[in-house]
Amino acid sequence: MSIRLTVWLMFFLLSGTAFAQQDTTYIRDFRQYANLSLALERKDNNIAIFGRRGDNLNLSTNNGYPTYGVKFSYKWLNVWATTNVGPATFSDPIAGETDNFGLALGYTGDHWWVRGFYEQYRGYFINNPESFNENWFDNNTSYPLLPDLRSRTLYGNAYYGFNEETYSHRAMLWQSQEQIKSAGSWLIGFSAGYDHIFSDTTIVPSQAVVDYYEIRDVTGYETGNAAVNVGYTQTWVLFDRWSIGLMMAPGVALTYGVVEEIDGSNRGLDLELAGMAEARMLLSYHHDRWFGGLAANTYLLTKPIQGDFFNNMHTYIRFNVGYRFDMPDSKFLSRIGL
Repeated sequence: MSIRLTVWLMFFLLSGTAFAQQDTTYIRDFRQYANLSLALERKDNNIAIFGRRGDNLNLSTNNGYPTYGVKFSYKWLNVWATTNVGPATFSDPIAGETDNFGLALGYTGDHWWVRGFYEQYRGYFINNPESFNENWFDNNTSYPLLPDLRSRTLYGNAYYGFNEETYSHRAMLWQSQEQIKSAGSWLIGFSAGYDHIFSDTTIVPSQAVVDYYEIRDVTGYETGNAAVNVGYTQTWVLFDRWSIGLMMAPGVALTYGVVEEIDGSNRGLDLELAGMAEARMLLSYHHDRWFGGLAANTYLLTKPIQGDFFNNMHTYIRFNVGYRFDMPDSKFLSRIGL
């Protein structure tokens, strides 16, 4: 395939919705600017591993606050990156230390938007030691720590919004537009995820072997998931330049994976039904050039059965302040719709 044909194909795919009509009495557009934000973020990963007796072992990150982020949006391109920064990120020492890096990329059109993110963590703690020792803190000054436990999550989704005329998904997701009258939209989409949670030692500490005997040899879980999601999103304009938006998109998923054990063996998990859901909230402010917001969002995978599996939830709370810059002309960027 020639380079020219490839460029035109990319342009068609990435800007095919650019000519859809939006009602300018509902939506104010800032895509012609480079929308750049700096953000402070609190993010967590919480994993619940279920034993066959119904008890669950809750694993949490101690990512600290704040992690620091940069968000960039220009036309269809959207990028988000965050990380904790050593002594500039404060955390509770009784919960150990967590290292983290996250990156998100997205394409947002009038009808369709596609978003994917990657998160990696190292260092967890058990946040419910009372599940195996009611008097844990009588004899210990910290939570049970799992400093070698690591996780890698790759998650992506593609949604179709039915009301492109009066509702802006860009305003909700990336703040590259402003919702100036209240509106909402039904959604349908597809989401998929890959999770790998692993350690050099067993996840269950020696003190908890009796209570979690069935998973005493487990060192990790590796799973793949795919779901169909249906949901609704709505933005309410509170007063001039201020709005609040909510989104909920639950889904039914299929999941498959393996359990990794200390002797190096892998035990397959059956293909099972599961749930995958995404929820968002955004309090947003827009001026001609300046903008900002307070956002919260959650991604959840849940497999509601007992035995050798887990619920995995990623949560984010972030505050951002941004400014809109003029972009220089570029023949190369214009060829790919930028």
